[in-house]
Amino acid sequence: MENKTSKYFKYAIGEIILVVIGILIALQINNWNEKRKINREINLLFTALEAELENNILETSALLRSGHMADSVRTLYREDKVTREMIRERPILAFGSYRTRSTFLGDERLDEVIEQEKELSNAYKSFLPEIKLLKRRIKAWRFWQNKTLELSMQRNKELASKTPEFRRNDSVGFEKIIDRSLNDKIYRSEVNHYIRYQLGENVWEANLIRTSAVILLFKLKSTKDKNLMVEDFFTNLNLRPYQEFPCGEVPKKKYETYFERDVIIYNNQEKEVILKWHYKNNENFDTINIPPKSFLDVKYGVSIEPESYFELEKDGKCSKVYDANKEDYIIL
Repeated sequence: MENKTSKYFKYAIGEIILVVIGILIALQINNWNEKRKINREINLLFTALEAELENNILETSALLRSGHMADSVRTLYREDKVTREMIRERPILAFGSYRTRSTFLGDERLDEVIEQEKELSNAYKSFLPEIKLLKRRIKAWRFWQNKTLELSMQRNKELASKTPEFRRNDSVGFEKIIDRSLNDKIYRSEVNHYIRYQLGENVWEANLIRTSAVILLFKLKSTKDKNLMVEDFFTNLNLRPYQEFPCGEVPKKKYETYFERDVIIYNNQEKEVILKWHYKNNENFDTINIPPKSFLDVKYGVSIEPESYFELEKDGKCSKVYDANKEDYIIL
């Protein structure tokens, strides 16, 4: 009986051990499956994030084009080049004074990624600083878009109350509108103020969003496609490269637009490069060091100004000059 009891006891212990091992294996398999499910969902989330970034880049590029148009109108007035005939051919010169372009930028996928922070792999976690920066920039842009819309509505209401001709749809009323556009200095000053506000806040913030979105999108895509060429990437987004000039031929061209814009700069070389940013064709400049195969740090930021240009340095000497009017990026 003692021998049988001992055998039964050993047998029971063995059974318990096998059951425990089975449970542990089942739990491990369940954990693996759950982890695979979460990873699959996160991969799908980042694919959706890429689509969101692409849409935001298109929208902010459209907003920048509207900014160029508004600034070209402002420039014509500022330089007293607007004529009665020009307004007749392009009524927008008179009727578009307080126009604004409202748009929608998505950040739902950004929010979802931030919420999943603890579940992200180390590779995905490396993108979090840029994702959070982009989220903050979209928040700032929404604030300024609302402010710009409010100012646009206010100015249009004031214009309608002061200028009854704007309600008339006849040639006499139109000629009076032209007279005001050409001769009313206070009105032109208010238009100039509004456009500066629009470009310096709403469009500027949108430009920063585009820079962040472009850099983040390229990094996400290049993790899946190691052969992705930055030139092809920019071309597919309909972005345009800065114009290149030989050293000593600093461009003196007539600019169509003057407002400040952020610059997308990528160093495509295998070594660090030095870029000088010159202010308004004078001797003052900032020196920018960009690591190999890298973008200029999105937090650093460089905004072009009227008649400013970039100079690429090689072996302590100028090797190339870059200048932009409405262009978007530089590849070094």
